[in-house]
Amino acid sequence: MWIINTIFLTLSPLDEELTFIHPDDVELYNSWDSRAFELQVANHELLGHGSGKLFQEGADGKKNFDPAKVRPNILTISKYFTFLCPF
Repeated sequence: MWIINTIFLTLSPLDEELTFIHPDDVELYNSWDSRAFELQVANHELLGHGSGKLFQEGADGKKNFDPAKVRPNILTISKYFTFLCPF
């Protein structure tokens, strides 16, 4: 997906109207636009998709993880966690 997003960025029109950017900042914006977008995509992939496993319980009650081995949340130090259950 990263390559598709990057290709989309390179195909963006060069004469696009820049809103909310002061005319004095257009050159600076254009010099960093592509690199900032690539950084945004990389952060999304790393933090959004690579942060962990989605805990789930199937309709048969089987979990895709061992609840006894789940570590506490390092941000809240809570021993409680949630996981997806079938409807």
